[in-house]
Amino acid sequence: MPARTGQQYIDGLRDQEREVWLGGERVRDVTKHKGLAGGVRAIARLYDMQHEAGLREVMTYPSPSTGEPVVLFGIGLFGLAGAGLSGTRAPPA
Repeated sequence: MPARTGQQYIDGLRDQEREVWLGGERVRDVTKHKGLAGGVRAIARLYDMQHEAGLREVMTYPSPSTGEPVVLFGIGLFGLAGAGLSGTRAPPA
């Protein structure tokens, strides 16, 4: 998957219809819901971090076909340590 920005992540959540329920209430827009918006912003920040010069090399790898930055699996959800990177860079197998 190409490396997206945080805004692209948020826009994607808004553009695709989904069915989310929280506490018996249907959440129409997770990006604005008081119980979910903070988590959305935190994940969006991780997406933005992929584009920062100091982190780009450990959070992405160049696509073999296009050369564009591609997300390393698990970065957005688990962080660098959870993906087994912790400051080292290795493309996925």
